Amino acid sequence: MILSFSVLNGDPRVLKQIAMFRDEYDIVSVGYGPEPQGVVEHIEVPRSIDPLRPSFRHLMLLLALRRYRRAYFGSRRVRFVQEKVLHGSVDVILANDVIAVPLALSLEPRCGVHADLHEYASRQREEERWWRTLVSPFQAWMVRKYVTKASSVTTVSPGLAAQYSREFDISAEVVPNAAPYRDAEGPVAVSSPVRLVHMGGSVRGRALREMIEAVIIASEREPGRFTLDLYLKGGEKAYEEQLRELVASDRASAITWCDPVRVDRIVETLASYDVGLIVYPPTNFNIVHALPNKLYDYIQARLAVVVGPGADMKDLVESIGCGIAVTGTRPEQIAEALLSTTVEQISGWKQASHQNAEPLSAEQTSLPWSRAIRALIESGRSVSR
Repeated sequence: MILSFSVLNGDPRVLKQIAMFRDEYDIVSVGYGPEPQGVVEHIEVPRSIDPLRPSFRHLMLLLALRRYRRAYFGSRRVRFVQEKVLHGSVDVILANDVIAVPLALSLEPRCGVHADLHEYASRQREEERWWRTLVSPFQAWMVRKYVTKASSVTTVSPGLAAQYSREFDISAEVVPNAAPYRDAEGPVAVSSPVRLVHMGGSVRGRALREMIEAVIIASEREPGRFTLDLYLKGGEKAYEEQLRELVASDRASAITWCDPVRVDRIVETLASYDVGLIVYPPTNFNIVHALPNKLYDYIQARLAVVVGPGADMKDLVESIGCGIAVTGTRPEQIAEALLSTTVEQISGWKQASHQNAEPLSAEQTSLPWSRAIRALIESGRSVSR
């Protein structure tokens, strides 16, 4: 069973798990949205079951009173799944994120539970006082009481794995959000002007305004040196309008707002560019240690990469030599970093992405999942014998 309280067809990490295991195991999926391809059975959690409505105040009261078990197992969606799934009816449950782990253990799979932790649970939104006060202790309770009982654990970056070990004594292997391997003879030659790209959600806190302003500054200092194409979707409409107005103010016309592309065309689309930008401000622990999907998309597209000061992205980019990390996220700092590059450097960084595309592909980096599930199946068979 692959269990996730997300819309499964819109969750790349869950879809990657299904693709990895569908040829070897019969998969039952549980989550929001219609049945994903590759499963033999799907239990759809109704969209009407929202954990925050209509009882948000009641939930917050339970968290304030530290009534964590009641808050969790009294949840409508948890009760829904418990009613739909016969306890002990599956061999293994792969539980996605901390919120699914207590439920997975309560369903008593015959061979055990593997927990895949997408975030550092107790510090997801630590910059927000209400979340830090009420939700963080609840998340820590789930980790301490339930994730520690999982048979095996994976998480998304080395920084998160190290902190889970330090704080909770949990040994977690790392499975990053890598993209499937894309075969290519090599990177595309560096263009003139140098083509920059950013692809992702139009959400606050991702330094989108700062990246746009940086390219405007760079274009004023060295006209015709760079272009920037933005592929943005989702997020807050008002913020998107602010970004569109900023792009329209670019007198050099170096920045283009592009239509979003389908998930299966992302890497192919990116491959015509030179440099992928990801400059996240280090606003909380998870962002400092983020290794986002787009970083691996850029590598499969054989791009050079410019990242922010976040520790794990900086370590990865510098360790394989595929780009640089800026020292800060102010527009002037990003502009200085861009203007300091040469065509020869960018070409070398693109070549480094090409050389590391296969070892950093989903096929290679996802092997800890395969080993963990196989170990649970084998241990279950030994107990049965």
